[in-house]
Amino acid sequence: SINVSLFGMPAENDWVLSAGYNDKSLLRNAFTYATSRAVGRYAPRTMHVDVILNGAYIGVYTFCEKIKRDAGRVDIATLQPVDISGDELTGGYIIKVDKVNGAGGDGWTSILPPAFNPGGQDVHIQYEEPAPDEILWQQADYIEAYVDSFETALLSANPADTTTGYPHFIDVTSFADHLLMTELVKNGDGLRISTFYYKDKNSNGGKLKAGPLWDYDISMGNGNYCNIWRVDGWVHRFGEVCGGDGYQVSGWWEKLMNDVHFRHVLRCRWEELKTGPLSLAAINARIDSLSGHLNESQGFNFTVWPILGAYVWPNHYIAA
Repeated sequence: SINVSLFGMPAENDWVLSAGYNDKSLLRNAFTYATSRAVGRYAPRTMHVDVILNGAYIGVYTFCEKIKRDAGRVDIATLQPVDISGDELTGGYIIKVDKVNGAGGDGWTSILPPAFNPGGQDVHIQYEEPAPDEILWQQADYIEAYVDSFETALLSANPADTTTGYPHFIDVTSFADHLLMTELVKNGDGLRISTFYYKDKNSNGGKLKAGPLWDYDISMGNGNYCNIWRVDGWVHRFGEVCGGDGYQVSGWWEKLMNDVHFRHVLRCRWEELKTGPLSLAAINARIDSLSGHLNESQGFNFTVWPILGAYVWPNHYIAA
């Protein structure tokens, strides 16, 4: 693998070329990631590109960074095969709550079930880095035990205690920012699919952080199920609307939202961010910048793919 810098992004060798076919705005992911970075949280950098394959124009794609450990991406330590004890064992990990597919799914079942799970659904937490075929049993045991301790703290009588409660285990502000971003754009998959968390070594902070954001094409009204298209309602209470879905929001989020300390942090972050990167002016400028870049190419794209005005799963607004 050769690390190269493309479109001014930090040099790397893992990239994603995403079609985003069902997002007729072509910019939901790019907009959300850019907004996350403006908030101060890493999210994949993007560049809209025209793709020509064997001389044929095949459309507008989003070229972007793959989520991985790297100084320019998720900036945490790289676990080595010898890191099986002490501080070396404590980081860095990337884990995710996601659909379980044939290619992976290795991980464990959360001890804290979803707040809304009428069908008895549980939450499966998967290894991302180290990968399932690379993680050592000592490392797998460590990160599972760490998350178990966080969940046990959430279930305790004093969950916000700084010594024994969840603030001891997680970076609370990162969780607040992640929730604000997910609710801002009302991501239909939010907090239950394509949801990442990461942890560095204890000597470098060591608390579990929420993020980076990933897979936000079914957001901002682009979903015709489970009230995703509506501007009211909450992502973290998805199960109240769609209790039958097999993938429910982790029980972490309802516990945090029921805690006065976490709500205070959330409120303070919102008050701070809504006058800056989450202000209407900043949001509009971000959209204008992206749409300006797409202005010519979107015409090419929808000539090859004449889907405007036609239903593409899971559109609610057909034209959009």
